[in-house]
Amino acid sequence: MTIPTILNELQAHLEQSLERNKAVGASLAVLFNNKVYTAAAGKININTGVDVTEDAVFQIGSATKVFTATLVMQLAGQGRLTLDDPVKKYLPEFKIADPTASANVTIRHLLSHTSGIDGDFFEEADYGREKLMRFLDKCTLLPQAFPMGKGFSYCNAGWIILGRMVEVITGRTWEENMIENIFNPLGMDHAVVHPGDTLKFRSAIGHIKNPETGKFMPSPHPYLMLSNAPAGATTTMRAKDLITFARMHFDNGKAPGGKQVLQEKSVKEMQTAQVTLPPRASENYSRWGLGWAMIDYEKATVIGHDGTTFGQHAYFRTVPEKKFAVALLTNCDHGGKVYKELFPELFSQLLGVDMNAAAAPNPPAQIDLDRYIGRYETIAAGFDVFAEDGALFGTMTAKTLPEEVSPPETYALAPADKDCFLMTCLADPENKDYISFLGNTEDGHPESLFLGLRMMIRS
Repeated sequence: MTIPTILNELQAHLEQSLERNKAVGASLAVLFNNKVYTAAAGKININTGVDVTEDAVFQIGSATKVFTATLVMQLAGQGRLTLDDPVKKYLPEFKIADPTASANVTIRHLLSHTSGIDGDFFEEADYGREKLMRFLDKCTLLPQAFPMGKGFSYCNAGWIILGRMVEVITGRTWEENMIENIFNPLGMDHAVVHPGDTLKFRSAIGHIKNPETGKFMPSPHPYLMLSNAPAGATTTMRAKDLITFARMHFDNGKAPGGKQVLQEKSVKEMQTAQVTLPPRASENYSRWGLGWAMIDYEKATVIGHDGTTFGQHAYFRTVPEKKFAVALLTNCDHGGKVYKELFPELFSQLLGVDMNAAAAPNPPAQIDLDRYIGRYETIAAGFDVFAEDGALFGTMTAKTLPEEVSPPETYALAPADKDCFLMTCLADPENKDYISFLGNTEDGHPESLFLGLRMMIRS
């Protein structure tokens, strides 16, 4: 069988994209026709000058959530939990601000980000074996963005709660479960969850922009808060390890040697949509399953999950019916530019899927700017919408992350549809996303906005 040109030239494509986009380093792996193709380029650390190789390991950030979901679904397959049970059945001490939600939020709600919990809660609770238990103790004041089951809002805290539930049911730490129940059966011997274990390998560090020079420098914070591990703080691996994980899900839950790692019915349930997202959501995500995000293109439904830590970014996309997968791991913000170049090309040439296809803007004839002006918030961020010279703008400010890794950004908001705007970063015009305003208050303002997969409430 003739190998497509793009796969024969994968290394050159990655090198050229890194050079064009001034990215630091990246590792790329593609599964096509049951064969894995890899490429690696750039540096794992600009200070040391060490090259990225295909065996270099990167943090995968929130792509970890699909692994944590797999652990939960293993327990469901064993009859040790039921997805529609309240979390409180397994964690009696579970408590958030809303008493009704505390009593009734289910495992399914957490797996599908439909709990309504305002959950971008980045708090270091502990460094030891009790860190998830200690984190749970700190969740008592987490508010609701909406009533449980009545919408979608990405909730990191929910995954730490799920990780703690796995610990209680199994009597083993989340890390031990990851190693014993996923990494070892799949032969993922370069995948780690303990930061110290990265010393065994050629390990990438994230890079952020130096605020004085504008050039990349190693992040002063190598990891997110360790108590956020089940949500994506520590998991580190090669790009081709993500492909190995995808193959298990393609092969009805079986490891390469034939061991049943995850029941076939659990694989299918994870890939079954639980909720539909507002139109034009980030990265074209249209629906969400149990752990997996879904994108509906004309010729394929793509499932996957991205991840971000301090200066590291992971991009993971699969098409189960084609047994096709792509994983890109990068160690600077410009990795997103590499992703936007390479993935559409790979999907187009190998599957005939147009990743750039999108509904044409259909802005209303008139816009009431005053309707949208105001502040919208989560516990982790604020978005201030204001008008200037007859146009709308918005400034995003992080509340909990260090300013050097998450500085304020201002965006121009251009009408795209009714209550929907295309936002373009003024400092980096290639940085674009859509924002949707939802609902109506008594005085005619939106109740909330949907941005970056989060529901932000008007304050």
